Amino acid sequence: MRLRRDETIDDEGGLRTNGFAGWRRRCRQGVLRPCLLTFLLLQLSLCPLLASGPAAAKPTFTYVGTEYYRHGAVYPIGGHPKDTFYFAIKYQDNNWTPPKKGYPRLLIDLDHDGAFNGGKDVNLTMEVMATHPPASAPDYYNGVDYVRDWVFNDPGTYSFAFVVVNEENQTAFIGPFDGPVVYIPEHVYSDPMTDLALFGLLIIVFCIVFFVLGMAAGQGNERKARRRRMEELRKGHR
Repeated sequence: MRLRRDETIDDEGGLRTNGFAGWRRRCRQGVLRPCLLTFLLLQLSLCPLLASGPAAAKPTFTYVGTEYYRHGAVYPIGGHPKDTFYFAIKYQDNNWTPPKKGYPRLLIDLDHDGAFNGGKDVNLTMEVMATHPPASAPDYYNGVDYVRDWVFNDPGTYSFAFVVVNEENQTAFIGPFDGPVVYIPEHVYSDPMTDLALFGLLIIVFCIVFFVLGMAAGQGNERKARRRRMEELRKGHR
């Protein structure tokens, strides 16, 4: 075997490395090789991420933020049975991806169980809110406002939420929100004394009207009687 310049045979017949050249070779074997191996493994782990590219951004919901919906997603926040309530939400997608047909949807918990899948609960398709002037095309990047109305028949405190699935099958959900509150209709109770006073006032008014009409009729009859008497006197003088 041919020895290198930095190699010698020791007394026991073993191979020994000496000098600066040996130290440099040991450094290459002990440091550079692990570093090179680590670099190769890192490159292999990053290849799938670089090939797939950045992950697509999911759609989002935010408050509409305009006049009636400045601090929430329902207007009015309180009312009575048979009143119309309006629900609105802004849909945004950084990839300009529109919602699937039939979305976004408004979910209302009508049976007050904290879920939106009961037999009484409603699941309603929302519509694009009208703008002035009308938009030439939906701007999903900056957001499109959707609205839906609903009439509650029974009093109570309700909750609602919104859900959407876009054309890339990505979903977004926001809620639940508390409200609106549908109040029990106020009953108007009558006061017996007030009713009696009104009845007495009506009788007085009727009597006054009857008296005035009677006086007018009596004066008319009296004038007719005087005219007849005058005619009879004139005929007697002739």
